[in-house]
Amino acid sequence: ENLPIEEGTLRSVFASLRLGTPLNHVALAWERAGEDLIGGDFDYSLADVTLRSRVPVAEAQHLDLRVRAASNLRGALPLQRRFLLGGLGSVRGYDYQSLLVPAAAGPAPLYGGERMLLANLEYGVDLFEELELFALYDAGMAWADRNAGDIALADLKDSAGLGIGFDDDDTDLRLNILRTLDGSEQTAVELRLGRAF
Repeated sequence: ENLPIEEGTLRSVFASLRLGTPLNHVALAWERAGEDLIGGDFDYSLADVTLRSRVPVAEAQHLDLRVRAASNLRGALPLQRRFLLGGLGSVRGYDYQSLLVPAAAGPAPLYGGERMLLANLEYGVDLFEELELFALYDAGMAWADRNAGDIALADLKDSAGLGIGFDDDDTDLRLNILRTLDGSEQTAVELRLGRAF
Protein backbone atom coordinates (compact mmCIF):
# COMPACT_ATOMS: atom_id res chain seq x y z
CA GLU A 1 0.00 0.00 0.00
CA ASN A 2 1.33 3.43 -0.92
CA LEU A 3 0.46 5.67 2.01
CA PRO A 4 0.08 9.41 1.51
CA ILE A 5 2.71 11.66 3.02
CA GLU A 6 1.97 13.50 6.23
CA GLU A 7 0.73 16.89 5.15
CA GLY A 8 2.28 19.99 6.58
CA THR A 9 5.11 22.43 6.13
CA LEU A 10 8.55 20.89 6.57
CA ARG A 11 11.30 23.37 7.36
CA SER A 12 14.63 22.03 8.47
CA VAL A 13 18.32 22.77 8.80
CA PHE A 14 20.52 20.12 7.22
CA ALA A 15 24.28 19.61 7.52
CA SER A 16 26.42 16.88 6.02
CA LEU A 17 30.09 16.04 5.88
CA ARG A 18 31.81 13.37 3.82
CA LEU A 19 35.45 12.52 4.37
CA GLY A 20 37.36 10.24 2.01
CA THR A 21 37.02 8.93 -1.51
CA PRO A 22 34.00 7.49 -3.35
CA LEU A 23 34.97 3.94 -2.33
CA ASN A 24 36.36 4.69 1.16
CA HIS A 25 34.57 7.33 3.19
CA VAL A 26 32.68 8.31 6.29
CA ALA A 27 29.52 10.36 5.76
CA LEU A 28 27.83 12.24 8.60
CA ALA A 29 24.45 13.94 8.28
CA TRP A 30 22.22 15.82 10.70
CA GLU A 31 18.80 17.33 10.10
CA ARG A 32 16.80 19.39 12.58
CA ALA A 33 13.17 20.38 12.04
CA GLY A 34 10.91 22.14 14.49
CA GLU A 35 8.84 25.21 15.03
CA ASP A 36 11.18 26.39 17.80
CA LEU A 37 14.02 26.56 15.25
CA ILE A 38 12.66 27.87 11.93
CA GLY A 39 8.97 27.03 12.03
CA GLY A 40 7.09 24.26 10.31
CA ASP A 41 4.70 21.52 11.35
CA PHE A 42 7.20 18.76 12.17
CA ASP A 43 9.61 18.39 15.08
CA TYR A 44 12.55 15.99 14.86
CA SER A 45 16.34 15.77 14.99
CA LEU A 46 17.84 13.14 12.71
CA ALA A 47 21.43 11.83 12.89
CA ASP A 48 22.84 9.54 10.19
CA VAL A 49 26.32 7.97 9.95
CA THR A 50 27.56 5.84 7.03
CA LEU A 51 30.92 4.09 6.67
CA ARG A 52 31.80 2.76 3.23
CA SER A 53 35.06 0.93 2.53
CA ARG A 54 36.72 -1.12 -0.20
CA VAL A 55 39.64 -3.23 0.98
CA PRO A 56 41.91 -5.01 -1.52
CA VAL A 57 42.31 -8.59 -0.28
CA ALA A 58 44.52 -10.12 -2.96
CA GLU A 59 45.18 -9.57 -6.63
CA ALA A 60 41.80 -9.28 -8.39
CA GLN A 61 39.89 -9.61 -5.08
CA HIS A 62 38.30 -6.98 -2.85
CA LEU A 63 35.98 -6.65 0.11
CA ASP A 64 33.29 -3.94 0.02
CA LEU A 65 31.62 -2.90 3.26
CA ARG A 66 28.87 -0.44 4.15
CA VAL A 67 27.64 0.16 7.68
CA ARG A 68 24.90 2.72 8.31
CA ALA A 69 23.27 3.76 11.57
CA ALA A 70 20.61 6.45 11.87
CA SER A 71 18.22 7.61 14.54
CA ASN A 72 15.66 10.26 15.28
CA LEU A 73 16.73 11.94 18.51
CA ARG A 74 13.69 14.13 19.18
CA GLY A 75 9.98 14.27 18.39
CA ALA A 76 8.57 11.99 15.70
CA LEU A 77 9.57 11.56 12.08
CA PRO A 78 6.89 12.25 9.48
CA LEU A 79 6.03 9.23 7.32
CA GLN A 80 8.08 10.54 4.41
CA ARG A 81 11.29 10.64 6.53
CA ARG A 82 11.00 7.23 8.26
CA PHE A 83 13.49 4.43 7.66
CA LEU A 84 12.47 1.54 5.42
CA LEU A 85 14.53 -1.63 5.26
CA GLY A 86 14.14 -4.85 3.34
CA GLY A 87 14.72 -5.59 -0.32
CA LEU A 88 16.85 -3.99 -3.00
CA GLY A 89 19.33 -1.44 -1.67
CA SER A 90 19.15 -2.55 1.96
CA VAL A 91 18.73 -6.12 3.28
CA ARG A 92 18.38 -8.00 0.02
CA GLY A 93 16.40 -11.24 0.04
CA TYR A 94 13.60 -9.88 2.24
CA ASP A 95 10.39 -8.35 0.98
CA TYR A 96 10.60 -4.67 0.11
CA GLN A 97 10.32 -2.44 3.21
CA SER A 98 9.32 -5.40 5.42
CA LEU A 99 11.86 -5.15 8.27
CA LEU A 100 10.50 -3.29 11.29
CA VAL A 101 10.46 -3.96 15.03
CA PRO A 102 7.19 -2.42 16.25
CA ALA A 103 7.01 -0.22 19.31
CA ALA A 104 6.54 -2.15 22.57
CA ALA A 105 3.79 0.20 23.74
CA GLY A 106 1.24 2.27 21.91
CA PRO A 107 -0.29 1.86 18.47
CA ALA A 108 1.59 0.11 15.69
CA PRO A 109 3.37 2.51 13.32
CA LEU A 110 1.73 3.13 10.00
CA TYR A 111 4.99 3.03 8.12
CA GLY A 112 8.72 2.77 8.72
CA GLY A 113 10.95 3.26 11.69
CA GLU A 114 12.52 5.98 13.83
CA ARG A 115 15.91 4.20 13.98
CA MET A 116 17.83 1.83 11.73
CA LEU A 117 21.00 -0.21 11.50
CA LEU A 118 22.28 -1.67 8.23
CA ALA A 119 25.40 -3.59 7.16
CA ASN A 120 26.28 -4.85 3.69
CA LEU A 121 29.31 -6.96 2.82
CA GLU A 122 30.42 -8.03 -0.65
CA TYR A 123 33.48 -10.10 -1.48
CA GLY A 124 34.37 -9.67 -5.14
CA VAL A 125 36.65 -11.81 -7.30
CA ASP A 126 37.56 -10.74 -10.84
CA LEU A 127 37.08 -13.76 -13.11
CA PHE A 128 37.91 -12.05 -16.39
CA GLU A 129 38.59 -8.48 -17.42
CA GLU A 130 35.00 -7.24 -16.91
CA LEU A 131 33.33 -10.24 -15.22
CA GLU A 132 33.20 -10.46 -11.43
CA LEU A 133 31.80 -13.02 -8.96
CA PHE A 134 30.48 -11.86 -5.55
CA ALA A 135 29.69 -13.43 -2.19
CA LEU A 136 27.04 -11.27 -0.48
CA TYR A 137 25.90 -10.74 3.10
CA ASP A 138 23.39 -8.18 4.42
CA ALA A 139 22.01 -7.50 7.89
CA GLY A 140 19.71 -4.80 9.19
CA MET A 141 16.53 -3.69 10.89
CA ALA A 142 14.43 -0.59 11.50
CA TRP A 143 12.87 0.13 14.90
CA ALA A 144 9.58 1.98 15.27
CA ASP A 145 10.25 3.29 18.80
CA ARG A 146 13.16 5.69 19.22
CA ASN A 147 12.78 5.52 23.02
CA ALA A 148 12.92 1.73 23.40
CA GLY A 149 16.42 1.74 24.88
CA ASP A 150 19.35 -0.12 23.41
CA ILE A 151 19.10 -1.64 19.97
CA ALA A 152 19.17 -5.44 20.27
CA LEU A 153 21.46 -7.00 17.69
CA ALA A 154 19.30 -10.14 17.97
CA ASP A 155 16.58 -8.15 16.16
CA LEU A 156 18.70 -7.91 13.00
CA LYS A 157 17.60 -9.93 9.99
CA ASP A 158 20.26 -11.18 7.60
CA SER A 159 20.66 -12.73 4.18
CA ALA A 160 23.46 -14.21 2.10
CA GLY A 161 23.96 -15.04 -1.54
CA LEU A 162 25.99 -14.94 -4.70
CA GLY A 163 26.17 -12.49 -7.54
CA ILE A 164 27.77 -12.13 -10.93
CA GLY A 165 28.47 -8.79 -12.51
CA PHE A 166 29.71 -7.16 -15.67
CA ASP A 167 31.65 -4.02 -14.88
CA ASP A 168 33.25 -1.59 -17.29
CA ASP A 169 33.70 2.17 -17.18
CA ASP A 170 30.15 2.88 -18.37
CA THR A 171 28.03 0.02 -17.00
CA ASP A 172 27.76 -2.07 -13.85
CA LEU A 173 25.21 -4.84 -14.42
CA ARG A 174 24.63 -7.36 -11.61
CA LEU A 175 22.58 -10.52 -11.18
CA ASN A 176 22.27 -11.54 -7.51
CA ILE A 177 20.59 -14.51 -5.82
CA LEU A 178 20.07 -14.16 -2.06
CA ARG A 179 18.44 -16.23 0.65
CA THR A 180 17.17 -15.08 4.02
CA LEU A 181 18.93 -16.59 7.05
CA ASP A 182 16.06 -16.34 9.56
CA GLY A 183 14.64 -19.80 8.85
CA SER A 184 12.01 -18.58 6.38
CA GLU A 185 14.20 -19.72 3.46
CA GLN A 186 12.92 -16.92 1.27
CA THR A 187 14.92 -16.52 -1.95
CA ALA A 188 15.21 -13.42 -4.09
CA VAL A 189 16.72 -12.87 -7.52
CA GLU A 190 17.63 -9.31 -8.44
CA LEU A 191 18.95 -7.69 -11.57
CA ARG A 192 20.62 -4.39 -10.87
CA LEU A 193 22.19 -1.68 -12.98
CA GLY A 194 24.74 0.13 -10.82
CA ARG A 195 26.67 -0.66 -7.64
CA ALA A 196 24.67 -1.77 -4.61
CA PHE A 197 26.37 0.83 -2.39
